[in-house]
Amino acid sequence: MSDLHFFSIGDNLNATGHYGFVQRGHVDGSKIADKLFEYGDSINKMGTSIPTPYARLYLFDSAFKQLNSYFNSQEEDLKQVSYEGVINNEGNTVPTAYHFLVSECLDMLELIFKYGDMKEFDVEEWDVQAECNVLMQVGNDDQKELGAALLDAHDTTVLSNFSKIYLFKWKTSNGEEIILGGTSPITLVYTSPNVRRRLKEAKLEFYGGAGNRLFDNSRHTPLYERSKDFREFLYTYWLTDLSKIDSLTDTQIYSYINNCHVQFDKKIIIDKKAPELKKVKPLSIESIGSITTSGVYLYCSHNEFDPADCDYIIKPTVNLWKHEDVNGEARSVDTPLALTSNGVDGYNYIDKDRKWNRATDNIPSILEKALTERILPGTTFKYPYITVDDFLEPKIIEVSYNVRKDKF
Repeated sequence: MSDLHFFSIGDNLNATGHYGFVQRGHVDGSKIADKLFEYGDSINKMGTSIPTPYARLYLFDSAFKQLNSYFNSQEEDLKQVSYEGVINNEGNTVPTAYHFLVSECLDMLELIFKYGDMKEFDVEEWDVQAECNVLMQVGNDDQKELGAALLDAHDTTVLSNFSKIYLFKWKTSNGEEIILGGTSPITLVYTSPNVRRRLKEAKLEFYGGAGNRLFDNSRHTPLYERSKDFREFLYTYWLTDLSKIDSLTDTQIYSYINNCHVQFDKKIIIDKKAPELKKVKPLSIESIGSITTSGVYLYCSHNEFDPADCDYIIKPTVNLWKHEDVNGEARSVDTPLALTSNGVDGYNYIDKDRKWNRATDNIPSILEKALTERILPGTTFKYPYITVDDFLEPKIIEVSYNVRKDKF
């Protein structure tokens, strides 16, 4: 675990002139090591043992540090096992709570990468100094104590250089907002301890590009098992952005990304002499602007689909579909895909590396009427597609005249 500053309720006065949280030096995280085999909601209990209001941020850093220590202590042929679990007495590889925490942090980065450009994704700015000042100036006695405690806890080498934390939210169809997590100066991002429960209550599921369910409390996914697009992005991001910030090159997540690429993912070719981020754009919110963490931008993938490598593109014999009217707006329609719920074995879906996944590429039961408003199943790409429902009605109607086949 990382070195943690310790706060206790003692006899000293805090910033408000009252008794409360006061700084007591620091805790050497290297002296606190274990192999907790917790998973699911039980992982959240680990944060309660870290004596700081910002425990959640340090928890993820501790997880990366623990996995890196497993990695560095293993023989060459066992290094990959270290990022998948530890070997128990029966000789089986079993993931620890730290493996699930690292996976959850990567889930947050992959969610931003894949879904950050969608209208349901939102960001709220939290200015530490301003918010704490409000608590201390206009709050009741308990709120004043809280504001002072948060400021005291924020006054550390790691946190004090970053005055703002950005909270990630998802807007549900009924207008509710679910807090997913936020930015962290230690591990780029962190997740809310309630994220799994809140998503389950809202009946929401998110999937990565490789079909891995994000925020899954029963399975963890190392970086090198995620989608090729996300891995290419993160390995390049490591070179173009993270490597330029001194405070980030010493972080545990920086070492983890490097170890994954060098040890397990050499087939992902990155131009180290002239690395360039491709097919991404900075995460941006209209009311805030571009979102940064630890002095670097966060990125999301572009939502443009290139059908060049897709085998589901139709070969039309008429052109009646090429134009449509959407609320009075005339639109041109790109050549649609023809999709079925089971897909076609061996056919390229999004590109040469992405086939149809029956578990995650679910065609909605109610389709958008406008072809140009449809989102390809299992992705965030807005691109026209058709299904059998576009041709068949729930009722068969018999007409008393001959159908004009040139029109239908």
